[in-house]
Amino acid sequence: MKKFTLLLCFLSCVLGYAQRDDIQSLVVKASKGDVISQQLLAINYERGTGVAQSYQKAVYWYEKAANQGDPRSQTRLGIFYYKGQGAEQSYKKAAEWFERAANQGFAEGQTKMGICYYKGQGVPQSDSKAVEWWQKAADQQHAEAQSLLGYAYWRGQGVTQSDNDAVMWFEKAAAQGDIDAQRDLATCYFQGKGVSQSYEKAVVWYEKAANQGDKEAQLLLGLCYQQGKGVDKSFARATFWVEKACKNFNKRACELLEKMKP
Repeated sequence: MKKFTLLLCFLSCVLGYAQRDDIQSLVVKASKGDVISQQLLAINYERGTGVAQSYQKAVYWYEKAANQGDPRSQTRLGIFYYKGQGAEQSYKKAAEWFERAANQGFAEGQTKMGICYYKGQGVPQSDSKAVEWWQKAADQQHAEAQSLLGYAYWRGQGVTQSDNDAVMWFEKAAAQGDIDAQRDLATCYFQGKGVSQSYEKAVVWYEKAANQGDKEAQLLLGLCYQQGKGVDKSFARATFWVEKACKNFNKRACELLEKMKP
């Protein structure tokens, strides 16, 4: 046992030194302008892999790579400005970096640019421009963009309202595991909008989103069990999901949970 413990300590030290060498090697290459090294160094600082986690240093290296035209780094830099992590919060700068990436055809950058237009953050609010960018990213199979595009069709924002088109995009995104799309597709089945009404299929999709932690899907799944829609009535299962939603900071779920108590 002692030998095994010593071996683990030895391996840990070796890996530690190896990681340190890797980081030092990245710093040397990044300092010489190597874009990939700059991007990798930024990722390491962002995640705290092999170095002390630092959003400021992540921003520093992302900006180096972004200024050389790397669209992934431009998008990540935009996100840091959007959230105000490692840099002073600025929707304007976020939108500028998203646009640079978007204009290069980078799907995530296009999606984020669409969100800026949808919310009027850093750019004048425009549903039509939001949809334009989401369409570009959705055509590249970007799940978040497909989900957002589906929502735009569902609400008729920036496009002519169409339940059928909404469902088509929700299905594409849901199949890729997008939580919002799974929940919204479930609601389409529950209400019979754009698809044949089916409580059973609604439950299937609510459960997929609920299992990924979506608090609204957890509540709605609980209601399905409470009302016996798409599943056999079960007070225990209803309580289980409503309680999960409440613990997930869903206010409506907490209110319902109080009413469900004997």
